[in-house]
Amino acid sequence: MDEVTHNNTDNNNNLYNEELPTVISTVGGEGTRLYPLTLAQPKPLVSLCNRAILRMMFEDLAFQGCSDFILAQKGFENSVRLKDYFQDGESFSKCLGINNGKKLCIRMQPKYNDHGSADAVKHCMNYYNIDKSILVVSGDNVLDINIHDLIKFHNENDALLTIALTEVKDTNDFGIADIGPDNRIKKFVEKPKPEDAPSHFANTAVYLFSSEIRDILNKMDTKNGDFGNDVIPYLTENGYKVFGYIISGYWNDVGNPSRYLESTYDILRNKVKHVRFHTERVGERRWMDMSTKERIEKKWKEGRIFVGDYTYFGANCEVGEDVKIENSVVGDNCIIGKGARISDSVLMDFAIVGEGAILNSTIVGRYTTIESTENEPTTLHAGSVVGENIELPKGTTLGPKERVCPLRYSHKVMSTGKFKELGDNGHNFYFSEM
Repeated sequence: MDEVTHNNTDNNNNLYNEELPTVISTVGGEGTRLYPLTLAQPKPLVSLCNRAILRMMFEDLAFQGCSDFILAQKGFENSVRLKDYFQDGESFSKCLGINNGKKLCIRMQPKYNDHGSADAVKHCMNYYNIDKSILVVSGDNVLDINIHDLIKFHNENDALLTIALTEVKDTNDFGIADIGPDNRIKKFVEKPKPEDAPSHFANTAVYLFSSEIRDILNKMDTKNGDFGNDVIPYLTENGYKVFGYIISGYWNDVGNPSRYLESTYDILRNKVKHVRFHTERVGERRWMDMSTKERIEKKWKEGRIFVGDYTYFGANCEVGEDVKIENSVVGDNCIIGKGARISDSVLMDFAIVGEGAILNSTIVGRYTTIESTENEPTTLHAGSVVGENIELPKGTTLGPKERVCPLRYSHKVMSTGKFKELGDNGHNFYFSEM
């Protein structure tokens, strides 16, 4: 394999004089791999450490000076919910406390049934008459990247396209770059076996395009096309300058429950440098909203509950006697019953966990109740996921990678062809990964 140049991605406040690109986020996917968490909300708005996944990305780019954002979404629910969350950017700017003289502008793709990520970006550039460079990001990535170093690298190589790459050990799940010693990309190989991989540098789906890409996309037939399968091969095969920028900072695709939990643990351990918690740090490795701290601090200090390292509590939570919790995230307005044991797990807003329940490496969706009693405890094993607005009966045992959603979503789940039906109880639908 050829040697390639690595880039320092440590964030800094040294702003270059370059024009910052318009950020276009491709958020049209259904997020089926995260079912049931995405059955009733867009994947970019799924809560990660009590904050929407896409908000984390936008926060980082906004703090680095980007101010023009476009959401390339499609579908009724995606469009309405994303619009409700981000509005036009003004309230988002105030929430972040950004004071760099630039108000964030967040626009959205009009109603348009695009045929892929490239088609969506082309449509947005034409509709909003974007004639400058663009930064394309997906809605389910968590990464640390210095946008100014990326732009500098892009300009120094006079590139049409610069793709952010990250080094991976397992090449089976990624598009892998065939890259030269000057970091110029020859082609991508999709999900190669390790012995067939031209490198260990994977596509992160972060693309910096020069303004010329608008004309190129308009001349191409980008219907039914996306960047990975269509545009990038076209550009490399036709001699356009496509380069790979190797990021040394954090990256993860939060596309399925295991990677979602992995990113959660990494954020709690400060491996994701740009994430900023807005709650109070309690000790070195715990965070609590003040309203929750006031409720549970006395129990904690007296040893009546155990709050271990790498634990985050949102606002207005209640914790019963003899609870043990560690390496977990608890959203806002959650209630945890007496004697519950919670480790390596996530409880989203309004979740209730009953007495004596055991949760291990699991995800519990919003407004869900895990019923449990001392005599009939409920156990959720590693990799299980309970969706939103569920009443899980006491005494339930969910095995590894088993999932639960409201029965009304059963057809939507099974129509993907990705899951195995386990049954229902008249209210809840149980399924697992194939």
